[in-house]
Amino acid sequence: MEESIPSSSRVERHCRLFTLAEIQSATGNFSDEHDIGSGGFGKVYKGVIDNGSVIVAVKRLINSDCNQGKPEFLNEIGTLSKLRHRNIVSLIGYCNEQGEMILVYEYIANGTLADHLYKRRNSYSSSSSLTWIERINICIGVGRGLDHLHTGSSGNSIVHRDVKSTNILLDENLVAKVSDFGLAKHLEDNSDRHVTKFIKGSCGYLDPYTCKTGVHTIASDVYAFGVVLLQVLSEKPAFDGSLPKKEQLLSDWALEKIRKREYNEIIASNLRGGVSKGSLKIFVELVTGCLDPDPEKRPTMTKVVAQLESALELQQKKKKKAIHQIQIWPFKAFRTRVIPSGSTQEDHNQVVGNIHPEDIPAIQEHASEHEQIVPVDELEDIQNANMLPIAAPFIQLAELKDITDDFNSKCLIANGSSGASLFHGVLNCGLDAVIKRFSKNLPDQAFLAQVSIISNFQNENVVQLLGYCVDGDQLVLAYEYAPRGSLHDILHGRQESTEGLAMDSGQFLSWPQRIKIAVGAAKGLHYVHDKELIHCNIKPSNVLLFDNDIAKITDSRLSHCDDIYPFTLSSGRHHPPECGCYGQSQKGDIYRFGMVLLELLTGRKVFDPTLPAGEHLEWATPMLSEDKVHEIVDARLEGDYPQMAVAKMAEIAALCLGKEADSRPEMSTILRGLQAASWETQNYLRKHQQYSQNFSEIAERGT
Repeated sequence: MEESIPSSSRVERHCRLFTLAEIQSATGNFSDEHDIGSGGFGKVYKGVIDNGSVIVAVKRLINSDCNQGKPEFLNEIGTLSKLRHRNIVSLIGYCNEQGEMILVYEYIANGTLADHLYKRRNSYSSSSSLTWIERINICIGVGRGLDHLHTGSSGNSIVHRDVKSTNILLDENLVAKVSDFGLAKHLEDNSDRHVTKFIKGSCGYLDPYTCKTGVHTIASDVYAFGVVLLQVLSEKPAFDGSLPKKEQLLSDWALEKIRKREYNEIIASNLRGGVSKGSLKIFVELVTGCLDPDPEKRPTMTKVVAQLESALELQQKKKKKAIHQIQIWPFKAFRTRVIPSGSTQEDHNQVVGNIHPEDIPAIQEHASEHEQIVPVDELEDIQNANMLPIAAPFIQLAELKDITDDFNSKCLIANGSSGASLFHGVLNCGLDAVIKRFSKNLPDQAFLAQVSIISNFQNENVVQLLGYCVDGDQLVLAYEYAPRGSLHDILHGRQESTEGLAMDSGQFLSWPQRIKIAVGAAKGLHYVHDKELIHCNIKPSNVLLFDNDIAKITDSRLSHCDDIYPFTLSSGRHHPPECGCYGQSQKGDIYRFGMVLLELLTGRKVFDPTLPAGEHLEWATPMLSEDKVHEIVDARLEGDYPQMAVAKMAEIAALCLGKEADSRPEMSTILRGLQAASWETQNYLRKHQQYSQNFSEIAERGT
């Protein structure tokens, strides 16, 4: 070892000293295939030790031939060697040989918090899949890790000095772990501060008090954690030099929005409507407390964790408070429906508007012993409940008839399996729309219950409802139009067109397109499941494709997670084994989603009579292991795909198709796995582009 490690006997009791040969063996001699990240410090490699039984992360620091970086290297070993906590990354060992400075950590599979919030956002994923509850739990984990440092459980308190979202790692269960202790400082006995001439930290997270005075305190970590809380809420980086000067620092911009109570400007679009008022109130108050200019007024991390736990409790209560179903009471003379306050309309024997119990005493006669009439003003603060105001506009039947030529066959797109007919038309507002006309075997109350839920969906991977119509025996929905059709159409072509002419046998989808479609569909289904709903009808024909390969799920036959009713099986092959016996469940959706992944992998239909035994599933599922999956991958890809990404999708598909419902993963787990496959795909593309560029340069020099 070229330089002794302070208190080496103590360090070696807690972490292992590796030889350089062991490190080289673990990382394939620092090969590009093992490279999983880089930064100003150097590179991180994924490696295996102990005969391949343990996966590790190997951080190789740069500038090892001089003194730069050596203090941080020694400091991190000295600090982490005596820290053991669920929310602090574990240092397994180190190497300080032949000028190399190498740290070996436990491998954290899910990357950094920054990756999930904004760093890996691109054409594959424009928003984070983390739910609000998952985000709060992550913040609680980080808070507990920092509290462990600050409270001095291992002796004196420790100031991290570089708390930021890129230094927060997430494991496979989204447990947060604080990492990167190169700048950490042990405080003197009975002291809560460290004075330095050289201010270190990261732009956007630095405590203004530290910048003015050169004093680092445990409150400096609290300030940086406040910035992380803002990132969790907004999905924005702490500093963005591309923005106007007033908006470059997230903390300054967000605090101004908070002062103006413009919370929706801060909250990430995919979280809006899903965060309870109580939970948001506590969270925002916590942000302002952590970012207080006076360090003395900032809360301790112990108090921060307690407040986050309160925010979590309020959010969890919100998910349980929902009106179970819409009730429509029958009357001899009229029917009723609820619409937003202030609206009035009387049409087709319906009375619409504010209805007072004293005006219609008959309502009480139809109420069961478990029901009561509740004034509307007592319900106005209920958000995200199963009973929601219909957010889509009412479209007159005359307009729908006009744009479809009275539902003429020349405007017909397809006949749905539910007995509905799909037409194409352009609404008066100028939007292309799919007009879905139902047969009159669907009760009004069931139809309106679906509309009330679907109209409030706000997610880029769920098809938007543009309007609805209830007019006598006419029940009609208008959805946004998908110019590229469905995933089924793209993979397999249509049997025949609306004119009766044969269609093509399917279009080619590259592997990057397929993984992007899979991620998009997973995000849409995850959104539905997060609202405690069941889609009931996931299949390739209900995954629609828009420009830039954006996938959106459609044609949901929504059910609540606590509803139990039998499902009438159609002639398709997307039904889980338990469906006929136990009714619908989210696990049934997961099974169907596994079938969608299978079609993306193989390019074949679920039911294909040309395959052995006629069953696609029976033929394909034994081939989903990593060593066999290449045998069933769509031949049209001609091997142009990253093997690790394909193996990952195959692994997820196999889990989804488990015969036992309880063995199938949740959509959040599926989505994270597919996003990992998409990141692997991007690395594959980057490397191929680099190889092509290098080859071109060599060819040019040769000529």
